[in-house]
Amino acid sequence: MYSQLFSIAALATLAFAQNETMSNSSSTMSLADLLGSTESLSSLADAVNGVPGLAETLGAATDITILAPSNEAFATFMETPSGQAVSTDDSTAIQALLQYHIINGTYPASAVMETPAFLSTMLNNSAYANVTGGQVVEAVRQGEDVVFYSGLLSNATVTTADQNFTGGVVHIIDTVLTVPQNVSSTAIAAGLSGIAGALTRADVVDIVDSLSDITVFAPNNSAFQAIGSALPNLTLNQLVDILQYHTPDEPQLIDYSLTHTYTVINGTVAYSSMIEEEMSVPALSGGDLMITMEDGDVFVNSARVLIPDVLVANGVIHVIDNVLNPNNTEAMPDPTASVQTPAFSGATSAENVDYTSGVPTPTMAIGPNPTMAEEDSSPTMEGGAEETGSAEGAAPQMMTGAMGAAALFAGAGHRKAMAKQYDTHTTVEVVVQDLSREIAGKVVLTTGISPGGLGAYFNHFVAPAKPALLILAGRNHARNQASADSLSQDHPDVPVRTLQLDLESLDKVRDAAATVNGWSGVPRIDVLVNNAGVMACEYERTADRFERQFAVSHIGPLLFTNLLMPKILASEAPRIVNVSSDGHRLSQIRWPDVGFSGGQLYNKWRAYGQGKTANILFSVALAKRLGSKGLTAVSLHPGVIGTNLSSHLDWDTEFAALPSDYNASYLQDAHIADPSAGNTIKAYALDRIEADKLWQLSEKLVGQRGGGVLPTHPPTYLPTYSINPSTALYRAIQLDERADGLTIPSEIAEEHTIATHFHSEQERIKIVHVGAGAAGLITAYKARRMLGNYELVCYDKNPDVGGTWFENTYPGVGCDVPSHSYTFSFEPNAEWDGYYANGAQIQKYLVDFCDKYDLRKFMRLETTVLGATWMDDKGQWELELRSKDGTRFQDRCHVLISGSGPLNRWKWPEIESIGQYKGTLVHTADWDSKIDWHGRRVAVIGSGASGVQVTPQLVKGAESFTLFSRSGQWITPPAGMQDIRVIPDSELSSHPAPAGKHFYTREEKAVMRTDPERFLKYRKGVDSAMQANFPIFLRTSLFHDHAMVMMTEMIKQRIGPGRPDLERLFIPSFSPGCRRNTCVSTEIVKFTEHGIMTADGKEREYDIVVCATGFDVAFAPHYQVTGRNGISMKKDWAEFPNVYLSVASPNFPNFYFIGGPTGNWAQGSVLATHEIQAEYALQCALKISAEHLHSLEPSQSVTTEYLQHVETWHRSKSVWAETCRSWVKYNGRVALWCGSMIHMLKTLRVPRWEDFVIRRRGGNMWSFLGDGRTEREVLHAEGKEVELAPWMRNEDSAWTVDL
Repeated sequence: MYSQLFSIAALATLAFAQNETMSNSSSTMSLADLLGSTESLSSLADAVNGVPGLAETLGAATDITILAPSNEAFATFMETPSGQAVSTDDSTAIQALLQYHIINGTYPASAVMETPAFLSTMLNNSAYANVTGGQVVEAVRQGEDVVFYSGLLSNATVTTADQNFTGGVVHIIDTVLTVPQNVSSTAIAAGLSGIAGALTRADVVDIVDSLSDITVFAPNNSAFQAIGSALPNLTLNQLVDILQYHTPDEPQLIDYSLTHTYTVINGTVAYSSMIEEEMSVPALSGGDLMITMEDGDVFVNSARVLIPDVLVANGVIHVIDNVLNPNNTEAMPDPTASVQTPAFSGATSAENVDYTSGVPTPTMAIGPNPTMAEEDSSPTMEGGAEETGSAEGAAPQMMTGAMGAAALFAGAGHRKAMAKQYDTHTTVEVVVQDLSREIAGKVVLTTGISPGGLGAYFNHFVAPAKPALLILAGRNHARNQASADSLSQDHPDVPVRTLQLDLESLDKVRDAAATVNGWSGVPRIDVLVNNAGVMACEYERTADRFERQFAVSHIGPLLFTNLLMPKILASEAPRIVNVSSDGHRLSQIRWPDVGFSGGQLYNKWRAYGQGKTANILFSVALAKRLGSKGLTAVSLHPGVIGTNLSSHLDWDTEFAALPSDYNASYLQDAHIADPSAGNTIKAYALDRIEADKLWQLSEKLVGQRGGGVLPTHPPTYLPTYSINPSTALYRAIQLDERADGLTIPSEIAEEHTIATHFHSEQERIKIVHVGAGAAGLITAYKARRMLGNYELVCYDKNPDVGGTWFENTYPGVGCDVPSHSYTFSFEPNAEWDGYYANGAQIQKYLVDFCDKYDLRKFMRLETTVLGATWMDDKGQWELELRSKDGTRFQDRCHVLISGSGPLNRWKWPEIESIGQYKGTLVHTADWDSKIDWHGRRVAVIGSGASGVQVTPQLVKGAESFTLFSRSGQWITPPAGMQDIRVIPDSELSSHPAPAGKHFYTREEKAVMRTDPERFLKYRKGVDSAMQANFPIFLRTSLFHDHAMVMMTEMIKQRIGPGRPDLERLFIPSFSPGCRRNTCVSTEIVKFTEHGIMTADGKEREYDIVVCATGFDVAFAPHYQVTGRNGISMKKDWAEFPNVYLSVASPNFPNFYFIGGPTGNWAQGSVLATHEIQAEYALQCALKISAEHLHSLEPSQSVTTEYLQHVETWHRSKSVWAETCRSWVKYNGRVALWCGSMIHMLKTLRVPRWEDFVIRRRGGNMWSFLGDGRTEREVLHAEGKEVELAPWMRNEDSAWTVDL
């Protein structure tokens, strides 16, 4: 019943309502408390409190979004002429300004997309806003920023998002919005002197400024100059006609929104998101304006739109580059021309337009009558797109076509903005109450009204709003009457009529339509709800020889609707609602075999899907054909509901036969389609060509032209093909053994239309990388080289890039890998001081790399990732984040890369009474640079890498020094024992020496800077020597045995004879390499107030205790990661990381690791493996983008076998499996790569796609092949110099078609 009632609520919304916004506020903080506790909003709080009654109004408001200028923004604004005008005005102007910052509806930052949305505000004072529903702001996402455009194209960027309060949400913005001015003032302020002068010359300024809901296509000054010779000869009436021709008069703008609706918008404010690719709209002068799109540009007749969406007090202005001629309506654009040919034949250009001389200098002010301030020099809107595009505050690119922030459902005269967002928690009573005025007095005809069905419930809940008449249509007279009696009993004051309608018979459909058309007392039908349908029934033919589901879902409703069209169009606001379903995803229209070859190829679910797709396309066709007559045609997708429609189905059995792609997430929840997800509304159901094709086919099938205006003729049938059932294409759906469970076998892949893109044209995807250290930097660098259509942001908690090298600043911090190996493979550094680099040098290298390649634009610093949740219905990750000031906000991405590594959170040692110590206690990973250890008693706990590095530095100058080590460590010989020198056999080149003692000479650095080939040879030599040492980690190798003997003898020589106690301390029982090689040992019992108590009972006093005790190793990310089916990564990895090749994990689609478990943590340079892992993740991102995939996820069976191989390899070969303590172990198992670094690079060079579960967004898997062309051919056709024969070469070298 719950989902059923929501479906009724959704149906009521589509039948009568206008618009919906979003509400997610769950905060218990009042607005007053929020403003009072936010220091940066004190100016706003004062302004609100200064307007009588406003604070109380806002405090009681629900479901609003407040764009809150910061104190800085207010201070800047008050210094402008606009601010001074407001400050000297009465409270009306201030109130209008504040109201313009309050949006009706709750819009979190995540709701703002790259497609502009025009959101109504509380500003509806006619002195400032003569727009039905209130003045609007334009919301758009630009890169990482959420931006709001207001009057004069001024814009404000959200600096702190999603501050929730009881009534909605607050976004802090960096600029005070500009209240839109009237048309003439805007033209003057924008420097459009041509249109401003023309309005004055024609004496229509007051008329134009007083009109409501106006759209103006305003020529720029160059356009007027281009016809300058013709202007002096125009009569006043001719000039008025020309100006009127630039203003549409109630255009019918069809907005095929990428939601679950298809909408006709009746109104005159045509924002860019409403403009269709090809449409004709009437102008005030009486002629028609033709709007077209060519190569991404929008044209009005022959004029190109240069600047869209300049908001004005009574509508919107679009700046164009040509003056339109009402006597030359056939003028067409030339998309290749930078300047369009004037539409006035014989006109020549003139430098000056004579009636512009009196137009004031461009100014900016706010209010109904702007104060002109000559000192204000705002940028003008004159010039081409190139000029305005580079100006600060320029408008975003015009977004057109099937793009809408939301679908608008009101009929003519009912265009008020609805402030509420209806969702699965909305009751039908709430919807009906909100829309009671729209429902009252309407005549509503609903098909499919049997008791217990959606139609019956719909009428039952609509009745209290007092419709003029409810017509209940169904095929069973007794059931019709039962529904009518029930309705009349509950609502005796609402007139009800029944109609017998059998959609399976064309003759009976005609009889029913004739009955309705014969009702003289019913002159109109305001709303027709085509609700009747059948679901997944066994194969049957109707009397007219149609497949039954296609007949009931489409053929019957289409004929019935068209026969009733005269009465429908007699309504003031005619509306047709076609109740469809997400089941349309099961099949598109089966051209040319809609009848399933007489049943031989029948699949009941494919047939159901075809009928529902036809239902949607019917709405598209109606809107296109009859929108100009005022008709609104929409489609409703209620999801799975518990009505008698499905009473014949055993859902446990039927859903087991459905592919998982169509299971619960699509059929069980009523939800709004998300265009960015791409997996809830099929493209073929939106396609107008498909709609036209189906309309033409349907006319042939029913033997009648649309609208019921032509005589009938016998129906035409498609041929029936004879096919052996054993070779039928649509056979039973089989279980697939892959981890994703039920899938559609390739034998029954859906038919599809050919897309218009080229081979593997990339869809735009968003990537989030967690961390701005080396992994984040290499990802940002490689993404630019590997991807073509992407957005990337790297979040990091630190104030600068560098990761571990930014955080670790303790004395002696450095890297135990040779400096010339510790670089990105392609980015050598000739400035390293020595064979080993210290931490400051490495940090500088990373910062320099970031700045050299302009990577900071991808970095979002001082931001902590708190969690990530996979949203399977959208194919995206949703991230919870916290900014430096504590503000929480969300972000979404298609691909999530974790590059923060396992050593991210340092930890104190687990030693008793550590809190009692009153001296200086510090951790190496949180070093305080103010610490002075000279002349002090110092202890270091820990002899790992950081302990060994910090020890030599603290020994220098300390009064006393003690190193505490829990276990023995191998002491390695001096590094770089091989004689590898920059200048071989030369005294100008330094000899190998231990860390901190091997420095490059001035001559060596000169060679590195000036001789890249010799430098590369040296770098290769250094790294090759390190790679050659890999066998030391193999227990069975002679190299390992030799190294162990050599190191043992070296330690004994240094200790001297007769000291077996020291030998036990410095010669561990495990092999070199089991732990990272460092140094010493003593046992600590507890901390005391003045120092440390050891096991021998002695208290040792220290002034400074340095903890080099490492990190709280977390193989899973430190933030909460929730994957598919709600699986927590931390829980999933409780026993051991369930990781594939160190880069991915089952149950976590589109999630990749750099520096992940079973990776390269112990041999060679991690930067080399970071690089290969980043490339691996980006290859996956490229495949998702180019092949338009939903997700990639490694198979569990493949991952299980990989982990088995890793464990077996370590147990049989590696030193890491020995009984030593090491952070690279988890529950006793080694989490390192099963081989050398070179071995790892080879494995990860190219992804093994056969190891992945590949989920597609729907449709044919080969859709990414596109229209048969490659990018090379497309660019060549555009006149670009592109080679078309890359395979032709003089030798057998590598080649590729890709650019």
